[in-house]
Amino acid sequence: MRGGAILVAVLSLPAYMRFFPENAALGVWFTILTLVGWCLTLDLGLGNGLRNRLVETLALESVNESRTLISSTYVASGGIAACLGILLFPIVYFVDWNRAFNVEPEVLTASTLRTAVALCCGAIVLQLFLRLSTAVLLSRQRAVASALPGLGTSAGMLLTVLIVSPADIDTNFVILSAAYLFWSATPLLAAGLVAFSGDFKIYRPSVRFFSLGSLPAIFRVGFGFLGLQLLYMALITTDTPLVSWLFSPRFVVDYQAYFRPFGLVGSLFVVAMTPMWSRVTHAWVVGDTQWIERAYRRANIAALVGFAGCLAAVPVMPQLLDLWLGAETINVQGEYSLAFAVLTGATMMNSVMASFTSGLGEIRFQLLFYGVAACAKIPLALFLCRQLDSWIGIVWATAVGLLVYSASQAWWLAKKFEPFRDQSH
Repeated sequence: MRGGAILVAVLSLPAYMRFFPENAALGVWFTILTLVGWCLTLDLGLGNGLRNRLVETLALESVNESRTLISSTYVASGGIAACLGILLFPIVYFVDWNRAFNVEPEVLTASTLRTAVALCCGAIVLQLFLRLSTAVLLSRQRAVASALPGLGTSAGMLLTVLIVSPADIDTNFVILSAAYLFWSATPLLAAGLVAFSGDFKIYRPSVRFFSLGSLPAIFRVGFGFLGLQLLYMALITTDTPLVSWLFSPRFVVDYQAYFRPFGLVGSLFVVAMTPMWSRVTHAWVVGDTQWIERAYRRANIAALVGFAGCLAAVPVMPQLLDLWLGAETINVQGEYSLAFAVLTGATMMNSVMASFTSGLGEIRFQLLFYGVAACAKIPLALFLCRQLDSWIGIVWATAVGLLVYSASQAWWLAKKFEPFRDQSH
């Protein structure tokens, strides 16, 4: 299902380009979605904190503690979402969004952008509360069900741009924003019903089981993962805004044209690694260290094979993009394709390292390594953009940062696994 969501997202780009004949408007939309992703980290790490702690309590078959963890996290998340909504909506009306997105009023009017941002703020508030269901599903190692919201959102947005008759750009932009509000929330509601169905009904969140004392343990783990999320965002998800702000929103469409085919490979690999985090945590709790080391070795081999496949695709990217988007839609350049191939390989290696380190509950070194890479990202991007006289310097900077993190984390994991090997001998 996660793979289907990614495939739908890849196939949707031509439909989006038909829906928005002006690339600058489409570039602004992709930038808004990136900013939405940033705001969704404002759950203060509750989702990841619940995911790790719930795996432990379920493995130990502690029903009361599991029920308390779930209910307390939902109550806290609801409070955070409500407070964020109170703060966000007034801000919407005081920001010059045309300047913020580097787009002229002739392309998108101020009122259109304000309405679109307000609708997306509503989507943020709803998702902050509703997406805890995916953390519960992942804790239960039900990765298929946890992928339902992603597929529902991608398919719903594609359906919208296919069936809605295109109007003027401003109208289209508001329609797409309203559709995102609906399609981001509805699948999460469905995931919540699945998460607490069957034998798991006894764990349904309730204010009756709220315990303030259970929150410190969740926040303690969650804050660490929040720091990781913020550093990861600074390293990865700044690409689209940087392209928009340093060059032009219309280049964001070119970025997406290269990113989505290569990103499909990387994203499918990340999908395969999704249940690994919880599985590693479970194996660590029960002492199955040999399984952890064996799985780590196989995951690294799979990442290298995927990287080789991306490099092999570089020579045929002009034909692939022409087939996908239409002939001469963009001017495909080999060095750009190579940059995205390296970025995808680095993403896969990063997924392996992050999944195993997070599963072991080790955060300090992740924070250090991500911090070094994130701090170097923007200065390196500015330098490479000047040297290459192109936005592709941003992509190279991200790839280098991920490779630095992956190499550092691989060294740390090798040290971590040494006692395992000694015991096996």
